[in-house]
Order: sequence, then C-alpha cells, then structure tokens
Amino acid sequence: MSIEKDLEERSDSKCELCGSSGTLGVYEVPPNTDGGADACVLICATCRDQIEN
Repeated sequence: MSIEKDLEERSDSKCELCGSSGTLGVYEVPPNTDGGADACVLICATCRDQIEN
C-alpha cells in the first residue's frame, strides 16, 4: 500500500490537522529519516500554506 493510501486510511480521508476534506496531500514532517507513513501527515492546502509560510 502506498504512503498516501496509508495516510488516507489513518485519517479517514481528512486533514490530520484541521479535519477538512478538501484537497489533501502528503506532507513529510522534517526530519524524515525513514520515508514511511509514520513520518508524514495528510494535510489540506490551507494547512500546508500555513506550515510553509
């Protein structure tokens, strides 16, 4: 199973930060040493913008 599918299952296809079900994507939480789903979260575009800016 892909990391994105693992995260969708874990989060019930909702943003893991705010609960939104809008456009979701994988965000790797730094430092990501293993590349697995445990080092990533599924987040919406709004939360990604807030993290990155």
